[in-house]
Amino acid sequence: MSELAYTKEERMKGIGGSDARKIVSGDWYDLWLEKTGKKESPDLSREFPVQLGVWTESFNLKWFEQEMEMEVTHTGIKTSNLKPFMYANVDGLVHDEAQGFGIFEAKHLNGFVTQEKAIENYLPQIHHYMYVFECDYSWLSIIFGNRWGAYRIEKNEKFMKELVEKEEQFWSFVVQDKPPYDGESIETPSTKELVLDKMIVKDMTQNNQWVMLSHVLSDTKNKAKEFDDAKKEIKSLMQPDWREAIGHGVSVKRSKTGRLTVNIGEEDAK
Repeated sequence: MSELAYTKEERMKGIGGSDARKIVSGDWYDLWLEKTGKKESPDLSREFPVQLGVWTESFNLKWFEQEMEMEVTHTGIKTSNLKPFMYANVDGLVHDEAQGFGIFEAKHLNGFVTQEKAIENYLPQIHHYMYVFECDYSWLSIIFGNRWGAYRIEKNEKFMKELVEKEEQFWSFVVQDKPPYDGESIETPSTKELVLDKMIVKDMTQNNQWVMLSHVLSDTKNKAKEFDDAKKEIKSLMQPDWREAIGHGVSVKRSKTGRLTVNIGEEDAK
């Protein structure tokens, strides 16, 4: 369920997932005004992109269940057992036999947003949710314009620790009714630092074989392009009534379907 459904009173009782993104960005003062009732929360009922995400949420969920062959269960608002000022109202929960349950979140973005940018943008929100529910992974199901993708994201312990510390600092200003300075932003991990779909990005800069082969690839990159360009150009010399052309160790043969094949170093390629 979207956090847009919260009442003003519910929002003022604690920090939700959407608030976590503001805290990470360092935008504390405006959020403090909202939490202390000194400023009305923005009315998003007439914001088309926001409402589009709300209305496509159920379709997004059903498509995820169909394509991933996983069931999403619904849950109500949950308050953290560890930090009572933290709450979550997630779109759903998914279950993994090996790792238990995880968070499900449905998003609708424009088609120009990259997968990496989308995941990094929602890391504060899903890490907030994972802390509240005390689970280790989340699924993001994202509609990018007219295409779709689903991404499993494992908990990043370092980022979660920093996030909870910042949320605790911010909430102390709300409790004391003391205006905060704008907080120092937290650097969101890049997708290269995350475990996505149970896979990692491996740094191979210290692997000797990788070093050697990477140099070979770099050194021969231009030669490979020259080779491909020459193949295309020599094929263009073939006339429609030629079955084969030969010369200088190279031949170009035409198959019965019209496909041209370049052969190098064959005996008949005089």
